[in-house]
Amino acid sequence: MKYSEFALSMEPPALRRLSVKVAAVNGINLGQGTCQLPVPEEVREFAKQAIDEGINRYTNPKGLQSLRDAIIYKLKNEYSDEEILVTSGATGAYDSLCEALLDRGDKAALIEPYYPYHRMVLNKYGAQVLTVPLSAPNWSIDFDLVEKTLRENPKVFVISNPGNPTGKVYSETELQKLIELCSQYNCRLISDETYEYITYTPFTSAGKFKSKNVCVVGSFSKTFSITGWRVGYLVATKELIDITLGLHDLTYICSPAPLQEGVARSINSLPQSFYTDLCEKYKIKRDILVSGLSQAGFNVYDPQGSYYLIGDFQEIDPESSSYKFVEKMIEKCGVGAVPSNDFVSKEAKWARFCYALEDSVLHEAVSKLSTLKN
Repeated sequence: MKYSEFALSMEPPALRRLSVKVAAVNGINLGQGTCQLPVPEEVREFAKQAIDEGINRYTNPKGLQSLRDAIIYKLKNEYSDEEILVTSGATGAYDSLCEALLDRGDKAALIEPYYPYHRMVLNKYGAQVLTVPLSAPNWSIDFDLVEKTLRENPKVFVISNPGNPTGKVYSETELQKLIELCSQYNCRLISDETYEYITYTPFTSAGKFKSKNVCVVGSFSKTFSITGWRVGYLVATKELIDITLGLHDLTYICSPAPLQEGVARSINSLPQSFYTDLCEKYKIKRDILVSGLSQAGFNVYDPQGSYYLIGDFQEIDPESSSYKFVEKMIEKCGVGAVPSNDFVSKEAKWARFCYALEDSVLHEAVSKLSTLKN
């Protein structure tokens, strides 16, 4: 399929269509993960300082040196400058990486439920997508199935850690086993770690293992509530960074210069308590929504990380498809979510809810959802 044909064949995600319906009833959107929390004052001030200091031009294609140094510091100095690329969000890192690694017709493995953008980009580059389902409610991974999939010789194996939409955080043992298997079958493990600082259980980065088969995609969008700043990064071997660099430059040129500098100063200046407090705030929000959805009749899969959770609605409405159920929920309660259709290749009776909103808004949403049983 040509790129033009792919573009014409793309159907907007259910999230986009249902968000329009939520807006039409002036409802509460627990679907889109835009992160409604305020940007920390220090982060805003650092970006303003950078603008005032004249850091407003194109950067080095690899990104500002100050940010690359800050990322190396964040990674505990395990990596060199040649293994870091600053990108236009995690999106820019992942898209450019897939373009560098995949030829049309190559196979690519993807954990399911998956982040929709991960699959759409694989489709964009003409990959044959192989899915490896996780098992609810704990989202455990079947390594026999992983190895069976790797025997089909995929070029890449894509995970999100913490997971979107599952909230799964991979244990160090799971990551080590995944990396060993990917290395055995000469497959690149791409670990999207956008939500690394929003975790409620110990987090291990795939980058810890320093394998040539590991590529880490990261972002500061969720950590600092700056989803519109588009500041992300890629960690990979020097050889792969050199290839990806030109592709990212061709499409994005660079992430916004003063915002790169604002993020660099934030990494270097914010205390560890900032990240601890961030997790505590999201724990409170998670608990509000877990409790409210449970009382409304959902079977909730408690997340280990990210700011999403999955609510199974079979006991409320066993007959409806996921899309129809969310439509009904919007019409009856004025609350939106994302149906399972966006995250799985086969229909499932659950929806994804986002809790990156003010506590008062979550309480209001929970109150509205309490009418579902009536």
